[in-house]
Amino acid sequence: MSKAVFDSLVGSIKEADGILRGEISNYESWTESNGKNQVKAKKALAVFVGDDDAIVKGKIYNVEILPSGRFLISDEKGESVICTADDFLIVSFQPKAEKFLRELVAA
Repeated sequence: MSKAVFDSLVGSIKEADGILRGEISNYESWTESNGKNQVKAKKALAVFVGDDDAIVKGKIYNVEILPSGRFLISDEKGESVICTADDFLIVSFQPKAEKFLRELVAA
């Protein structure tokens, strides 16, 4: 494993740990490693297509795309779970349908 890949994995683990412990409460924005660009976290609707028993396959989830590129979701128990983007398919709908689905998924 290259040093760059290893460092990226360590950074993702530290980020996840901080979020889950509540030490990182505002992960909506961050500064790129060059210190110049401010980037906002994205929110999207995505269908789970992975093989995790704790997450319902084929269900639409509200996801937040974290700075690491991983997705933060609420699982069936209402707990925060960080997943890989490869386990999801981002979907989009007409604005009215998307608003309805976001409200439905949040309930």
